[in-house]
Amino acid sequence: MDAQKLEAINIKNFFMERNQNIKLAVILSCHSESIGSIFLNCGIQHVICIKRLHTIDDDACLIFTNALYTALFDGVNPTVCGAYHHAIDILKNSNKNNKFKEEAEKFLLLKKKGTEPEHSTEC
Repeated sequence: MDAQKLEAINIKNFFMERNQNIKLAVILSCHSESIGSIFLNCGIQHVICIKRLHTIDDDACLIFTNALYTALFDGVNPTVCGAYHHAIDILKNSNKNNKFKEEAEKFLLLKKKGTEPEHSTEC
């Protein structure tokens, strides 16, 4: 594939052709909210991205993803919403100079309505 820019319709067609039931996409690049919204509109149930007007620190992304996937796959908090909030809390408390506390505010969870189990109250 060449370096052409993907359009929203191309992304939607990609998912529709494959009839995927993707529950989570994690897009941790700077300013990724727009692409995250496209993924959400293509049927992905949860999308974690970075707010539209923000850049993100690579170390913050590493801490966040480690905590997110640990929570999801080790059963610490097996819902996407619960794991997201767990990862945000870990990131906020990762250092003493508040750098990561500010970075944690840049993460965004987009989700389709009705995607979490009824017993989940975390989102």
